Amino acid sequence: MAELYGKLEGCSHGYGGSMHLYDVERGNLGANAVVGGGLPAITGAALAFKLRGEPRVAVAFFGDGATNIGTFHESLNLAQLWEVPAVFVLEDNHWAESTPESQHSPIRDLSKRAEAFGMKV
Repeated sequence: MAELYGKLEGCSHGYGGSMHLYDVERGNLGANAVVGGGLPAITGAALAFKLRGEPRVAVAFFGDGATNIGTFHESLNLAQLWEVPAVFVLEDNHWAESTPESQHSPIRDLSKRAEAFGMKV
């Protein structure tokens, strides 16, 4: 809560507010104000875990609107190519911010996008 109130003891020392929360010491690489913006960071963190031999898994949470942007496809592609320990969790509420699914996606089963990269769904 300290971060939300702009306090120095906040995880971003009061500068991040609600859109840029992070706490590296606790393994939280942060929220991102850009739709799908955290996906490349999670893929990179998972690669770092693999290269360091750390028994850790990186987890990304994102909405269905993020499946329409380039970093979604790039991140899933590289995660599979590099065989990194990452889990991608899609919250499919059928909306991309204020746009209904029928206006932003030609398919209804968005797990097909992950399957295209050879991911288990």
